[in-house]
Amino acid sequence: MNVCRSLNAETLVIAFAEKIYWSDTERERIQQSTLDGSRIENVISRGLGSVDFLAVDSTGRKLYWTDDQRKCIEVSELDGTSRKVLVWSNLDSPRAIALHYDPG
Repeated sequence: MNVCRSLNAETLVIAFAEKIYWSDTERERIQQSTLDGSRIENVISRGLGSVDFLAVDSTGRKLYWTDDQRKCIEVSELDGTSRKVLVWSNLDSPRAIALHYDPG
């Protein structure tokens, strides 16, 4: 299966741990698959608005995303568990997110 032909990805994240992560705004979910496109799985499949950007924390093994419709920034484990809203006030249109690693 060619994963690129079978998804409606709004946002795609660089692969981590042999997986690719993306958001599908039409189906309102965040999904993952193996690099060859097999084993597509839902990571987050409810309570999403318009996910505009994803970031993978390779050290902490977390997934961060911005949701323009819900006007918030959220985080979960890479498998979608332990989901939390991090920022929900004073955000007009969250579009991007970057992680800063402290070298110390």
